[in-house]
Amino acid sequence: YNWRHDSVLIELRTTIESLCLHHVKKKSKPSNKIEFVKKNHFSKDKRKCIDRSTSLLDGAKDWELLVDLDDNRSLFPPEVYATAERPDILIFSRAEHKIILCEPTCWAEEGFVNAVLRKEGRYATLVAKINDDKANPWSAQLFTIEVGARGFVGYSLTSFLRKLGLSSRKTRSTCKRISLIAAKCSYGIYLMHTNHNWDAKRPLLELPPKELDCRSKAP
Repeated sequence: YNWRHDSVLIELRTTIESLCLHHVKKKSKPSNKIEFVKKNHFSKDKRKCIDRSTSLLDGAKDWELLVDLDDNRSLFPPEVYATAERPDILIFSRAEHKIILCEPTCWAEEGFVNAVLRKEGRYATLVAKINDDKANPWSAQLFTIEVGARGFVGYSLTSFLRKLGLSSRKTRSTCKRISLIAAKCSYGIYLMHTNHNWDAKRPLLELPPKELDCRSKAP
């Protein structure tokens, strides 16, 4: 099960890394800018009139990403808070003193509700201690996302990626890839259900770039 979970994490890491890199290179510009026009006057380019695009990553260019994998354990940044907890995904900015915690669950679809309650209960105290400490300049946000063992992707994943600033098209593509990874891993686990020896060094499942395109063209 950790193999399936970490395979999903690898795909998420690739996507989030590209988002962090984009914000590092992104030129500063005012956000939520609304340009008003005179009465009975229409702009030639409506896209320039209203720009309400926002992202949790806006405002900083030093975002760092930590992903907790079985073969590569991460440490919660001690400058944020001293804890032994290791969330699956950490995105943080030292300049803005912001940290985003993300906990994916790769479980059976019927267990989504219990998984959310379990994850939120586990990290609620940590998030509260970071946010409520007046002497601590850091602020924390927690997101839980659910990916079903049979390939169903919860809306929580779509919402999380959109809040990070990923476009609708790329969000759909990423969700489809993660769905396929989860389903393939579950099938592999099923094929091994009579075998009591699991290879702990089995490579994580990573999709080639064009595999999803071939699948989507199937009748």
